[in-house]
Amino acid sequence: MKKIIAIGITLVVVAVVITLCLKSFKKDDKDNNLLDLLPESQKVETTIDTPLIIEEIRQLGRLETVEINLQQIFKGERNQDFLWGIAGEKIVFDAYASVVAGVDLSQITSEDIVIEGKNIKINLPSSEIFYVVMDESFSFVVSRQIGLLGSADPDLESQIRQEAQNYFKSQAQQMDILITAQTNAEAVIQDFLQKLGFEQVEFIADVEINIS
Repeated sequence: MKKIIAIGITLVVVAVVITLCLKSFKKDDKDNNLLDLLPESQKVETTIDTPLIIEEIRQLGRLETVEINLQQIFKGERNQDFLWGIAGEKIVFDAYASVVAGVDLSQITSEDIVIEGKNIKINLPSSEIFYVVMDESFSFVVSRQIGLLGSADPDLESQIRQEAQNYFKSQAQQMDILITAQTNAEAVIQDFLQKLGFEQVEFIADVEINIS
């Protein structure tokens, strides 16, 4: 009798286990069917707003992309033709300056940008020299000679400084500072736009039309 009861209990336990396994299998199978309905990889498409991109670029403002440091000695004089310069003045000035160039991105307009999906074409403004600044830590008057009847003229040094700035600007242009500034600007903007999500960045230039 005890043997029969034990067998019966065992059969009940086996039946319960089988039932639970079947329910679990059906639940898993249902879950799997739901997962099969989902795409393998969900891609999020980003809508790129052209006016927003233009504003982002314009906010970069005057992008300084190259700086050249130059040094030159300049000489200035006045009233040297009268009595061997007795009322004149001579100055030797050692000038150090930095010439900074870049691109003014605030000039960007909607006509300068073409967006095609994740690709963008952009026409950057032409590079320009922003300023020439004298380094007062190294620039100084080497010598100043004043005639017996002369006096120091502050305007003479100012004129030499202005001449120095013009000279340094001309020298920087001959050293292709504008080409370097444009190239560096393109590298900066390309990195900037790629971080915004663009895959391909192409720089274009205005087409010049000669009307004869």
